[in-house]
Formats: sequence, structure tokens, C-alpha cells
Amino acid sequence: MNARAARPDPIACDCCGKPLQPVYGSFHRVEREFGWCSLPYVLCGSCALQHRRGATEAKVREWVLTRASRAGQTWRAAVAQIMENAR
Repeated sequence: MNARAARPDPIACDCCGKPLQPVYGSFHRVEREFGWCSLPYVLCGSCALQHRRGATEAKVREWVLTRASRAGQTWRAAVAQIMENAR
């Protein structure tokens, strides 16, 4: 049994949906701690600059769920459950 989580490539910004280029510095990958796990989201350079002073917790949760949905509905539901239990 493989318990490893799906890791989709960062193909789009989780904030604005803009396609990302596989070039160093064109996107910003962030991981947020939720209880016992760390969940990622990816922002394009423009959105990273726009939210550089810190995003609201609701926005971060939205971006994490957007990222998780790229790996499928089952994975999104699992991530949503983790985030709900971490409150």
C-alpha cells in the first residue's frame, strides 16, 4: 500500500489561476501548518507580491483547497477534513 500523498506539479497559481512557467522565481511555493501536517499552496509572482504583507487565514485555506482539488476530489475532501480538525 502506498500512503504517499499526490503531488501535482505547480501548473497554475492557486490565487488567480494564471498558468505558471517552470522557471526559477516565477512562482512562490508556501506550506502552512495545520495541526500535525503541512499543506502547500503556490502563488504566481504577482499574487505573491500582492499578498506579501500576509494573507487572511480564509484566503490561505481557499488556496490550499484549490491546490488539493488538482489532485482529485477524494484528496480535496481529505485535506478539507484535516483543515477542519485543525481549527
